[in-house]
Amino acid sequence: MNDQPRPSERHPVVTGVVALVAVGLVVGLVLGGVAWAGARFAGLGGDGSAAGDPSATSAEDGDRMVLPRAKETEANPDPLITLAPIPGGESPSAAPREREEEEDEPEIVLSAGQEAVGVFGQIDLTGQYADGDGRVLQVERYEGDTWVEFNATVAVTAGSFSTFVQSGQTGPNRFRMVDSSDGTTSNPVTVRVG
Repeated sequence: MNDQPRPSERHPVVTGVVALVAVGLVVGLVLGGVAWAGARFAGLGGDGSAAGDPSATSAEDGDRMVLPRAKETEANPDPLITLAPIPGGESPSAAPREREEEEDEPEIVLSAGQEAVGVFGQIDLTGQYADGDGRVLQVERYEGDTWVEFNATVAVTAGSFSTFVQSGQTGPNRFRMVDSSDGTTSNPVTVRVG
């Protein structure tokens, strides 16, 4: 008879620890996979909006937005969007402008691609800034009775800019662009959220 214990009987504590570590790894991998799949399904990652991506930001009030990467655009002297007159108001061409005074000040013209979106729906903000090449524009939202930075910026290239934001604040949301270097502001645009 062989009185020598088998290897598994010599160190039962070590065998138990190895088994616990193996089970922990398997459970951790399964839970990690489920969490990753849930995050992808909920749209929390995988589209450039991961926490390590410098183009992804979130506002202090819980809004989440993703800033697109800058790309070269072609200069277009004609407007891409023509705005209709406001019902009951004057048309933009009806108000005479003094071009001599405005020639010294660059003008930012802002347009919204949507009139209404769902909560956290994409709101496309585009516009023209003729003398603004290379300048950085800050997005602001009107809250209460003041304009607040919306934690999104965009650079002007070839006299135009394009970005998008997402808002969780339901109801009318008013946005504008502000030139960070000199405080020049655009016209406001309103988009209904919710």
